[in-house]
Amino acid sequence: MNTLRNKVCVITGAASGIGRATALLFAGEGAQVVAADINGVGAEETARRAMAAGGKAWAIAADLTDRAQAAAVVDGAMRRHGRIDVLHNNAGVVRLHETVEETPEDEWRWILETNLTSYFVLAKLAVPALRRGGGGVIINTASTAGLQASRDALAYAASKHGVVGLTRTLAVMLRTDGIRVNAVCPAGVDTPFLIPGPRLEERRRATGFLQPEEVALAVRHLALAENLTDALLMVQRVEGKAAYSLIEPWAAKPIALLE
Repeated sequence: MNTLRNKVCVITGAASGIGRATALLFAGEGAQVVAADINGVGAEETARRAMAAGGKAWAIAADLTDRAQAAAVVDGAMRRHGRIDVLHNNAGVVRLHETVEETPEDEWRWILETNLTSYFVLAKLAVPALRRGGGGVIINTASTAGLQASRDALAYAASKHGVVGLTRTLAVMLRTDGIRVNAVCPAGVDTPFLIPGPRLEERRRATGFLQPEEVALAVRHLALAENLTDALLMVQRVEGKAAYSLIEPWAAKPIALLE
């Protein structure tokens, strides 16, 4: 896959942030985008912006922690387009707590259901369509929090470590089907996903945040790089610029996406 033109791309968490930026980028390059989000109004706005710029997109409201609604996303894409070429699992939530004792168990379950289990379920539902089409790619949004400890986001970090494991294992399982599975691992991104507070402002001053469009470029790279599977693409801000490092599967390799 060396072009996105006419590829059917299902993007979750598409109402804002990385999902919206990726949907707009993909649609701008000729993809047919399915923008899914629990925030149906936001997903509709993403599709409207894509179409206003000359792209092709439609929106679907879905709570992806509900299997029936997740299935409706895949079924809707298949009814409308007859195939799926790219699945970008990107929906996510986060909550911060200082200690393990303060982390509510129902919140733990909700975060893992959203950030990890929904990725597994959507992959499971989409794989038959990808296989029938001769292959394709699944791109999961992990995080640098899935590669290291996080001092105040226990459930979030656990979910993102899980996404890394899910990605790498699916890559092995699906390799012979021509289905590539990769993950993008961004550091802090300036999106509505971030929770306001003193610590957030401290981090903003210390390191700055990535822009969603910078992460979308990484997703695009993983979608188009036909030789990549079982790869993690880390995105960080270094000296004021987005820096991309490919972990494939063990050695970090700096890359320049804009060359």
